[in-house]
Amino acid sequence: MFDSPLNRRTAFKLLGASVMAGLATPGRAASHASFDFDNPADNLRGFLKLTSSLADEPIVGWYSGMVFGNVPGEILRPLFRLEGFGVGQTTRQDNGTFQSSWKEVGYYKDVKTGQILEEWKNPYNDEVCEVMHIHNEAVNTVLSTRFPEVPPLSETVDFEMEFPNYSGSGSEFVLPWQVMDGHITLWNDFRGKIKNVLDPKVWKRESTGEYIRITELFQFVADYEQFMDPDLDQIDYTGAWNRLAPWLPWMLMGRHPGELFYRCTTVKAARFEDLPKDILAYTEKHYPDYLDYNTPWKMPNESSWEVYMKEREPVK
Repeated sequence: MFDSPLNRRTAFKLLGASVMAGLATPGRAASHASFDFDNPADNLRGFLKLTSSLADEPIVGWYSGMVFGNVPGEILRPLFRLEGFGVGQTTRQDNGTFQSSWKEVGYYKDVKTGQILEEWKNPYNDEVCEVMHIHNEAVNTVLSTRFPEVPPLSETVDFEMEFPNYSGSGSEFVLPWQVMDGHITLWNDFRGKIKNVLDPKVWKRESTGEYIRITELFQFVADYEQFMDPDLDQIDYTGAWNRLAPWLPWMLMGRHPGELFYRCTTVKAARFEDLPKDILAYTEKHYPDYLDYNTPWKMPNESSWEVYMKEREPVK
């Protein structure tokens, strides 16, 4: 994955308080006047309270969904399920920023049975492929009151990256919050293009080209009163994660036209024990280090492409 909640911007402005019954403009309720949804510092604290914790304590995030093949001129084809989790924490720094340390695993599953795959028959080329599951040990970033100009995604500096600064008001960390019927919701995204570490001249079967384009789309839904409660360092959420990304290297698609579309549900979990039993058992057997709440700060980050390059050889 490319990987994980990097961070975003822009407030959603309503035209009037009476536009719709039950719909409120964030930050305008008198009882919560101390929280300003137009203030980058408040946005940062709110984002961390929602997605992580302000108490420097670890949190676990679970996700589950389906991955589709998107080929021009064809209906989206379900290729495999995907289920996994991440663990990490944010730590306040002396300069007011937060270091977000994260690691994650994800397992590709059979569409019909839900069993974790070891091999997968590619319907586009009828080739049996050895599956490489997601296991990224460093998905880290620094969060501040401004969106990062240089996200620390990997060692390469050859990339373009945009966050949702749709209002055109610069790079201040202001997010598109909405309040509706006792809930607070947030959508955010990042859109990027980065140099592919898998040189297509060397990784002829695995590489989709000189660059890879990634789009990550997140949505979070939480209880509004809990979000506004200043005594709570973190709150639960449910949400969604959608992604557009190139074919995975282990699919051996080369430059076949098309891409992958991911659609997943996300939930903040309290403990590893809350995760599904098959996910826990597979992780304990194959990736036990990911069942440790400790997530030391590491740089540079590694995406699934870097991990693939480290662990596999080019297929002839």
